[in-house]
Amino acid sequence: MRNFLRILKYSWPYRYRLLASVGCALMVAALWSLNLSAIYPVLKILSTDKNLHQWVDSEIENYQQQLDNKARLKRLDELHVLLKEIEQNPDKSRTETVERKATEELAKLERERSDLATWVYRYQWIKAKVMRHVPEDRFESFVWLLGFVLAGLMLKGVFEFTHEALVGSVTNHTLFDLRNGFFRRALHQDVRQLAATGTPELMARFTNDTEQVGSGLKVVFGRMVGEPLKAVACFAVACAISWQLTLVFVLLVPLTIVCLVRVSKMMRKAAKKVLERMSAMYKVVRETFDGVRAVKGFTREPHQRRRFRAASRDFMQKAMRMIYIDAATGPIVEVLVVAAISLALASGTYLVVTGHTHIFGLRMTSQPLEFATLLQLYAFLAATADPVRRLTSVYTKIQVAEAAANRIFELYDRMPAVTANPN
Repeated sequence: MRNFLRILKYSWPYRYRLLASVGCALMVAALWSLNLSAIYPVLKILSTDKNLHQWVDSEIENYQQQLDNKARLKRLDELHVLLKEIEQNPDKSRTETVERKATEELAKLERERSDLATWVYRYQWIKAKVMRHVPEDRFESFVWLLGFVLAGLMLKGVFEFTHEALVGSVTNHTLFDLRNGFFRRALHQDVRQLAATGTPELMARFTNDTEQVGSGLKVVFGRMVGEPLKAVACFAVACAISWQLTLVFVLLVPLTIVCLVRVSKMMRKAAKKVLERMSAMYKVVRETFDGVRAVKGFTREPHQRRRFRAASRDFMQKAMRMIYIDAATGPIVEVLVVAAISLALASGTYLVVTGHTHIFGLRMTSQPLEFATLLQLYAFLAATADPVRRLTSVYTKIQVAEAAANRIFELYDRMPAVTANPN
């Protein structure tokens, strides 16, 4: 990736546009996750006979009752007294096991109380800041939520357009500077070097190779920034719902990374061969039409057709290999991602159906999981997986751009064998 990273220095003069595009991408990611958050209240409106105000009040009351549970508070007091007695007892050898179990139980109860207090605070904040703007009628609340989602989508579209426009501007200005610098360096080389390289080869590197580099820059500044931010925003909300179930989702991530690394190596080699075959095809075309009088004079048209056909077939075969690699990457990653979502969804479904909070002795949720919560978690995991799936094509495009950058800088860095007379 060394030569592709060298390309990025040509984008440095336009860093403020890049920073603005990153800001727009952040807003897109935030609005993306915010719109998905509307799923939960919509499900609550449709699945219960309460309006949103009544539902929030009932949730506050429910969590407050659990927080003020007398049995829980009594047990906490008993554990504090027990630990104090153990601390005052000089014979530590007999009370070590009792102290350890009491400490573990105390920590568990304190953690549960902390979780409950957090949920009470969240719903009280929603009641104070949000609910006063929401109508009490259920249908009006539903329409209000739809309007909120629509307004969020419109605002997200404005930021997406601005992001794409800024990325396109930086990419085109970078290619403009790169082509001019490359042309200047090529002119400084001596005649023998330029003749050895050949005009078709130079044309291929000035046109097709720089366009491949531009495609790589566009996905780096565009999709490589925007898609991970979307994934991170949705992943953060999924962790807030249940970080344990979200952790189950990321168990297959290392296997996905291994697949992408192997594919990237194959794609880089295939892209290099495709660019070389394109240069060979340019060479046949240039030689044929530059010497078209000789070709026609000696009736060499069939020979030139065979040469071009062979070069074109070779290019097609190498290009098809690139297509096969690129086409296989998406389904492989998609299968792994769906498998990860299915694993997390199966775990969540078990918790919903049984009403448990533990799986194999591991605590998965602080409270019994509701069906609406599980659906919202699934939506956020799917929204996390979709940008990850799209990044697979980004990775392959970067490898193609790296192969093109290697070819460009191979000539760019070549010093002229004949230097100018300093006098």
